[in-house]
Amino acid sequence: MRRTSTFLAAALAASLAFPVLVAAPASAAESTTAASECIVLDGALTWGFKQSFRAYISGTIANGTWTEIAPATYATPEFSWPAATGSYDPSTGVGEINFAGGVEFTGHDGLLDTTIANPTLVLAADGTAQLLLDVEGLTMDDALAGNTDNVQSYAQTPFVSLDVTSAPLTITDDSISGTAVPTAITAEGFTAFGNYEAGTAFDALTFTADLSCAVDDATTAEPSADASDAAPAVDDTSVAPWLAGVVVIGVLVIGVVVLGIVSVRRRRSKGRRGGGDGL
Repeated sequence: MRRTSTFLAAALAASLAFPVLVAAPASAAESTTAASECIVLDGALTWGFKQSFRAYISGTIANGTWTEIAPATYATPEFSWPAATGSYDPSTGVGEINFAGGVEFTGHDGLLDTTIANPTLVLAADGTAQLLLDVEGLTMDDALAGNTDNVQSYAQTPFVSLDVTSAPLTITDDSISGTAVPTAITAEGFTAFGNYEAGTAFDALTFTADLSCAVDDATTAEPSADASDAAPAVDDTSVAPWLAGVVVIGVLVIGVVVLGIVSVRRRRSKGRRGGGDGL
């Protein structure tokens, strides 16, 4: 029995000495992408300003006219500002789209002389939008009073607000646009223009801007395959020791069996010998 126990202990030690080594599956690599930034490549703005004001200028009272300042143009019933520059951040909704050119309104034999120029569409993070204008000219009161030296100038004043709630903007990966968006003069617009109280509706405007958005990839590593879809990687160096362990265990088991058979035979042999001496 002592020999048998010794062999079993040796077999157990051999099995522990040769473990199977398996490599852990690789984890998925993380990928991060920075927010995109867009620049305005081109665009156009069409806006009639205010139809009733145009009618007043061209009517028999003011007996006036308007003159477009290039590259702005006019085709009844709207002024157009072609081309645009600026930027737009799709992650925040903040943008600024700039248009060049203007319109000079004159009437009352030169007493009325007002210029609007360089429209800038400003988009805010809270979802609101305004159109800024350079405004220069006499107020209506000064014009009627003949105060022609009291010319007022306002640079990029918020002139009208855009009602983007009733006419939402359309934003895609490469453009932003608005169609027939209602506008109303602001308090700043009233100060600069002086003819209409704040909140008075002006003509609806339409605009479009072409965008070029560059994406900055912080990490370009691709995620690895799911561990459940791939066979586990096995360390080749573990194969030989594992096979050696199997062989050793097999030899030890055979040895235990042989030892048991020999031991049994010896006991039987002693038993027969002992019986013969008794007869």
